[in-house]
Amino acid sequence: MMNEQKALQQEIMREREELTQMYMSRGNTEEIVRKSQKLDALIAKWYELQNSIDVAS
Repeated sequence: MMNEQKALQQEIMREREELTQMYMSRGNTEEIVRKSQKLDALIAKWYELQNSIDVAS
């Protein structure tokens, strides 16, 4: 489960970096919204995983 959490954390960091670049380059608004929603979903999944680890401990 820790490997899954680390992989998810790395994906979140990549998505966040890409989103930052999109904002800075004044990218397509629709793409930014989609990327933002994807990042929100990844973060929610990370918290869900974190909570399941905390409960299991």
